[in-house]
Amino acid sequence: MTFLHIVGPEVLEVDNSFTWTEDDDKKKLNKIIEYFKNYCNHKKHITMERYTFNMRKQGANEGFDVFHTDFGSNV
Repeated sequence: MTFLHIVGPEVLEVDNSFTWTEDDDKKKLNKIIEYFKNYCNHKKHITMERYTFNMRKQGANEGFDVFHTDFGSNV
């Protein structure tokens, strides 16, 4: 697949580590992207997430609803 040749050897190494549910899935671009999204989304830096969570302050002109919605989306 062209996508895997373009992205480079590091990404190909990650791709080779995936356990595919169907053999045909590893040939479908949308499935490959889905696997990479799941792989990357689980790589959050917990310490940084906690820091961001604890340092968030409500702005002077920011309504509570806006603050609360933004606050909840970063958790």
